[in-house]
Amino acid sequence: MPPTNSLPSMPLVAAVLVVHDGNEWLPSVLATLASQQYPALQLVVVDNASRDGSAELLARRIPADRLITNTRNVGFSRAVAGALSHPTVAGADALLLLHDDLVLAPEAISHMVRALRDDASLGIVGPKLREWSDDGVLSEVGMTIDRFGRAEPRAERGELDQGQHDRMADVLYVSTAGMLISREVFRELGGLDTRYPAYRDDLDLCWRAWLRGYRVEVVPDAVGYHIGGAGRAGVRFGGGDHGGRYLAERHAVATLLKNYSALSLLWAMPATLALALAKVLAFVLVRRFGEAGAVTRAYLWNLAQLPRTLRRRRAAQRRRAVSDRQVIRHFAPGLPRTRTYVEAVGAWVAGGSTRALIDEEADEGVIDAGRPLLRFIRERPAAVTGLVLALVYLVGLAPLLGTGQVVGGQVAAWPRSAWSFLTAYATPHNGEPLGVSGFASPIQAVLGLGSALGFGNPWLAQRLLVFGLIPVAWLLAVRAGRLITSRPGPRALGATLYALSPVVLGALGQGEYGVLVVAALLPGLVLVGTRAADTRIPAASSWRASALFSLGLLVSVAAAPSLGPLLAIGVAGGAVVSLVRRDPAARGGTLRLGLAVVAALAALSPWLLSTLAGGTWFPRTVTGAHDLPLWRAVTAAPDVLPGLGGLLGIVTALTSVAVVAASVLLGLRRRPDVVAVLTAVGGFTALLAWGAARLSVNWVWPPGLLLPTALAIGGMGVLAARTAGGALSQYAFGARQLSVVVATAMLGIGLFIATARLATGPYATLELKPELVPA
Repeated sequence: MPPTNSLPSMPLVAAVLVVHDGNEWLPSVLATLASQQYPALQLVVVDNASRDGSAELLARRIPADRLITNTRNVGFSRAVAGALSHPTVAGADALLLLHDDLVLAPEAISHMVRALRDDASLGIVGPKLREWSDDGVLSEVGMTIDRFGRAEPRAERGELDQGQHDRMADVLYVSTAGMLISREVFRELGGLDTRYPAYRDDLDLCWRAWLRGYRVEVVPDAVGYHIGGAGRAGVRFGGGDHGGRYLAERHAVATLLKNYSALSLLWAMPATLALALAKVLAFVLVRRFGEAGAVTRAYLWNLAQLPRTLRRRRAAQRRRAVSDRQVIRHFAPGLPRTRTYVEAVGAWVAGGSTRALIDEEADEGVIDAGRPLLRFIRERPAAVTGLVLALVYLVGLAPLLGTGQVVGGQVAAWPRSAWSFLTAYATPHNGEPLGVSGFASPIQAVLGLGSALGFGNPWLAQRLLVFGLIPVAWLLAVRAGRLITSRPGPRALGATLYALSPVVLGALGQGEYGVLVVAALLPGLVLVGTRAADTRIPAASSWRASALFSLGLLVSVAAAPSLGPLLAIGVAGGAVVSLVRRDPAARGGTLRLGLAVVAALAALSPWLLSTLAGGTWFPRTVTGAHDLPLWRAVTAAPDVLPGLGGLLGIVTALTSVAVVAASVLLGLRRRPDVVAVLTAVGGFTALLAWGAARLSVNWVWPPGLLLPTALAIGGMGVLAARTAGGALSQYAFGARQLSVVVATAMLGIGLFIATARLATGPYATLELKPELVPA
């Protein structure tokens, strides 16, 4: 029979606040505790030998019978253990463990108590944590580990709190920064391991709770704001200095030894030891001897502590009520361990950083510019960049903004009325204004609806639906950049790299209208497709994203059927990734994507079947030789614009190389999954385009197949810009900094050339035909 957590209707909660040099934020912490709406709350404070004025503040604010003062910093676990004998704590029904850098919303404790009281299977609960300095950014919504003990957050770094985690769900462990646990459960589990002054004490306690049969949960209605005190500065316990790497490593190993079953230890410990040896070797090779020593000392500590660890292991295993399989399902999937190996390789390439092998909880800050203009630019980089590019774009378009219509390539004369498009679509076999006989492509309906934006003016309608696609591509790319970061500056850079790429501008310059439509919609398709497959966001948002994905897919295939196979490969790849994930909920996202594809195909089916029956599966035909060398394909720099056949083409290609190199150097350590996906997508589509050119496939414009490559390079630009400041500040000047300086210079030159190209109007095949429109 599973254990139960029995609490009275109004349990007495003893909050144990452990303080060490927290004077800067301690007044806010005490004020929010005093404002809690839960009446049965008692506070006991333990001061761990503070030297920054915290002791004096506590002496003034906390009654003497509620204040415990230690003469040395004994760490969090020993401080809590010392408070257990206090009469207030000993007589409480539940314990609330608090760090000195956490403030709780007024109703937070009430929500946590209600959750713990109403569900007898719960043993431990914690709040949803946001960043202290940024209300909208999540700090923690529970944690997990991989099978080797490496901690993994459930929230992405910099992830905005948009309610996507607001479904109460089981987690492997919650932080002791705001952990609520029944006093009886705490006693039954044996309390915190007092050998852990910091790091992984929460993991160890929650893992033992899972083994005993209790559940651990985050209560999303309980909100806290956290700094992350253990990582604020150097950690000192008992008079000695202990680095975070050393403590995290030694406690992770001890936790594995205590809580894994004997069978699991047979494979986990040899693999963990091999990984430790690889870490030490890597640190030595890159001359980070202190880090190598920290890992070595962590294992020596575990060797010395093995008898005590085994005694604690026997106690934990004796209370075991569930199998490892039931606990491991709350672990992170295999990717984080793969990520660690990739990060280690990336660290070698990047010049010796192996910071990726430990948890990083600090993020670089944003420096506010002092001058109003600089502050305005810093605060609104996307708006400023967009405005500048729009002005430059209008200058380049000036020759094509006169009276008449623009024609060239697939851009044909525009019908006088939007009804011409709609009539062609609604009347099968009567021909299309811009196509062939048979069922009209749905793009005709889209163009008809879009032409309504021109208020019956074909001149305005054509310019909006042709030249307006470049700004749409930029705006959607900025939006899609949120998949990597919420910061607007890096997203604006990535969007600029994409919208000004030779592939996108070349589609307009060569009059490849269908490809241009896909270029404009592709970032949006990636964004809404990802949201449709994301099971963490509310169902209503996911279904809206699915509908938008279906509509975007329909328009893209209708506009450029020759790119349909490429889009199909992308959708199939995303579906395969979702299906192989171990999370059963991910298959719900795959189902939504599948329904979106079916809906798009249903709308396209009359036209597709008509063109297939007529032998015109791909209505367009490319004539002439395909000249797309491999180096131009992999750098997304096809010779489709004036000047790209010479030195400017080489500079453009080198710009792409610089962006990719910067992404690998700076982003591989933090986001190796993103780098791997972008590299795979960009490389695959580049080879596809190169192969199509080599085989002289006459139904597709090979440069159009490079759109995903260009978007991947833009994504790499986002990642590199997002991680540049924090990554470079961690190292002395060396090869990394020099390479980034070179990459930045190439990027600046490339963007200058692309902007100049935008201003001079690289529209080789487009021309103005005034006589097409009567005066």
